Amino acid sequence: MTRAVIPLVLVYSVFFSVWAQPPEPQGCSVGPQFEPALGSNPKAEVTFACRDATALQLIESIGRQTRIPIGIVLGKDPDLLSKTRRTYRLFDLGAKSALLESVTGTGYTVSESDAGFLLTAGDLTSRQSELLSQKLVDFKAKSNATMVELGGQLTMWLQSAIDHPQGFGGSILYSINDEQFTLQALPPLTVQQIADGIVSLGSKGMWILATDPVQRTSEWTDGVKIEPYQHYSNLPTTDHH
Repeated sequence: MTRAVIPLVLVYSVFFSVWAQPPEPQGCSVGPQFEPALGSNPKAEVTFACRDATALQLIESIGRQTRIPIGIVLGKDPDLLSKTRRTYRLFDLGAKSALLESVTGTGYTVSESDAGFLLTAGDLTSRQSELLSQKLVDFKAKSNATMVELGGQLTMWLQSAIDHPQGFGGSILYSINDEQFTLQALPPLTVQQIADGIVSLGSKGMWILATDPVQRTSEWTDGVKIEPYQHYSNLPTTDHH
């Protein structure tokens, strides 16, 4: 049975005026900047020296410093990486070693993907695993779309494929100098393959797949969030403590 493609309704909020302000002091969490400072990092090494930092903060810093695409598949506890806190003292470490350090004690595994690295929760349910490998036919996105918009399109396509009711809305923050991309029609690919392809564009980025552990009848959380590296510095992260 052919499923109708649901319309995507996006509400845009411009925040380039915020980015035009001087950047906040660098720490474990750094905010986006209109034109972030970039340094040379040919060996894709990671420095992250922070107290009481979450695993997700380290993972984000690894991606931004190395510009290597990263995919994260959240499990039954979607907040695990955000609430696992430690003191990190990492200096000039390779990306994979740093990622392995970030998931210590979380049950997540680190593997290499066609794009870069894939972090997979250890508590995935069968449904969550199936949605990662869900094939989407003839995925299309609007022309001149930002990486975040492409993530919204992918979420729409995923929800349509698994019979969510029609209708999709969201709010996307963007900057006037966001990189824009035009994707051609793709052959049938899995959610992971399409997400990997999106975050391999331009300045690269990270994707996070959050799905419901079991099938719901309403209030779904299934979706793919894209975090581009474009507006973040690739400089070492330290809180100077």
